[in-house]
Amino acid sequence: MLAPMEFLRTPDDRFEGLPDYPFAPHYADVKAPDGTSLRLHYVDEGPRDAEPVPLVHGEPTWRVHPREPPGGVTMSDCLLRSDLDGVCTLTLNRPDKLNALDEATFEALAAQATKLESDDAIHCVVLRGAGRSFCAGNDLEDIAGGKRSADIHFRGKTVERLATLPQPMIAAIRGHCFTGGLELALAADLLVASDTARFADTHGKWALTPIWGMSQRLPRRVGLSRAKEMMFTSRTVRAEEALRISLVDRVVPDSEFDEAVAELAGAIATNSGFTNRANKRLLEATDGLSLAAGLAYERDESPGMAPDALERIRSFSTRKN
Repeated sequence: MLAPMEFLRTPDDRFEGLPDYPFAPHYADVKAPDGTSLRLHYVDEGPRDAEPVPLVHGEPTWRVHPREPPGGVTMSDCLLRSDLDGVCTLTLNRPDKLNALDEATFEALAAQATKLESDDAIHCVVLRGAGRSFCAGNDLEDIAGGKRSADIHFRGKTVERLATLPQPMIAAIRGHCFTGGLELALAADLLVASDTARFADTHGKWALTPIWGMSQRLPRRVGLSRAKEMMFTSRTVRAEEALRISLVDRVVPDSEFDEAVAELAGAIATNSGFTNRANKRLLEATDGLSLAAGLAYERDESPGMAPDALERIRSFSTRKN
């Protein structure tokens, strides 16, 4: 068995089921040589060649030192991508900065948006943050240093491209989700929060005004009056209140967070990608229309049956019989 302070570096043949390259925050349920089942928590903080970091929650921990990204994984310094069973997971990867958004992060997000826009093999996108926070917002050091994109609207356009991806997108939120991070989360179709999640729009605190969609997407989520209160005061909204005011769709205990996100993403990816893409287009195109106009649009613009519809129906009929 593991000693209380032992660290593993993958691959480790002693443990059945230990992934070669997990993503923070993650864990693996593995089987030890003596047949004992245990949960190992993944820790990835600091440089790749750093000494092991302290244990998480006092439980057995492993650390990875990959030399090259394995197959199916795309890496940059600030954004990770992993594809599994039709689900693409994008992980903001600046945990030492609480995943604050800098220019390099937006360039990486824009590059992934380009790939996802034409990727028919991906049926659901999950956006999350490494470490203990989703995203603390714009990198204030960048702003203080005068760093700006050549196109002042590049970051807002990138958020909009993520919002209009053909696939359903889940924002998986634990810890901080502030200002620019909240605008990024609001671009998702579904928001799932850990009970550790905290939300705030702090534009007013820093004498800034939103240009990534806060004034439009926040009131569509929580209503105009609540959006005004959040934006005027910059106060922090805890996960329980966020659920009550419909800022998020689900709140789960942090210990169950990864499993809940994976279960939701899997349920989406199992359904027809053709149907989910069509449903997303129909819902967004008719938002705000009258019932009559919406019904007419659905009738005229619905693409009908997917190429694999009959196969799915016949497969169900076969199982039923």
